[in-house]
Amino acid sequence: AIEGATSEDSQDLSDSGMTPTFSGMRTPTPLERSEVSQLRKKRLTTGALVEGDRHLMQHRQDRVMDESTKRFIMSGILKDPFCANLGEHLEVILANMTFYAFEAGETIMAQGSAGKHFFILQDGVLEVSVNGKPTNTLLPGSSFGTVALLYSCPRTATVKAQAPSKVWGADCETLRKVLLQENETRHKENRALLDRISLFDGLSAQQKDRIRQMAIVDQDFETGASIISEGEATTAMYCVKKGELSVITGGKINKDTGKVEGGKMLS
Repeated sequence: AIEGATSEDSQDLSDSGMTPTFSGMRTPTPLERSEVSQLRKKRLTTGALVEGDRHLMQHRQDRVMDESTKRFIMSGILKDPFCANLGEHLEVILANMTFYAFEAGETIMAQGSAGKHFFILQDGVLEVSVNGKPTNTLLPGSSFGTVALLYSCPRTATVKAQAPSKVWGADCETLRKVLLQENETRHKENRALLDRISLFDGLSAQQKDRIRQMAIVDQDFETGASIISEGEATTAMYCVKKGELSVITGGKINKDTGKVEGGKMLS
């Protein structure tokens, strides 16, 4: 699925037996780029979408991250599929994180808005909803908000506090910089991946290198985790580097574990 594409028949993809590693590739066409440009102009003139993360300023508090909190936040970052392999680069993210506090009912991020931060929940309970329908509950240690930053798309879900909640956030530039640095250490395997995908056979070596440098992000998923869920708008093209997947229709996502339960396995 190319970024921004949708499928009328999208189904749940979950891991079967092995932990898969994904590479997400953003490859917009000239038409898509034109449409995005027009949408951005429309936002500026009509204010149709919520204004990014400006509201965060009123929730910001000065807070020093002690060692115990640092270990807890680090663990949460590593659980994020996009950040599982950051390793030594984690310190850069931790050093640039800001503390925010929210009361019950307040919105941390809104679906359709432009995202500038990703977050780790330190304390509290958060509700995730898509198109007004609750889809998940986030507990302390959960991460959220990376998709919109990495693929330059609007927020794909709304996240609200169900109880007084504390989160740590890092800005998009810090995350992108760290992920690009990490990807450089994997350039050989990611370049080899592009060579194995027939979709890119018509590209020159220089074009493939450009995709590798600017658009590939590795993601890791635990066994049983949902990768793409029925009804979600896709934001990237995914290719399996390691592991195996199952295609399931009619299943449900467990709000506590984030894993697929029930349904009919198609492949």
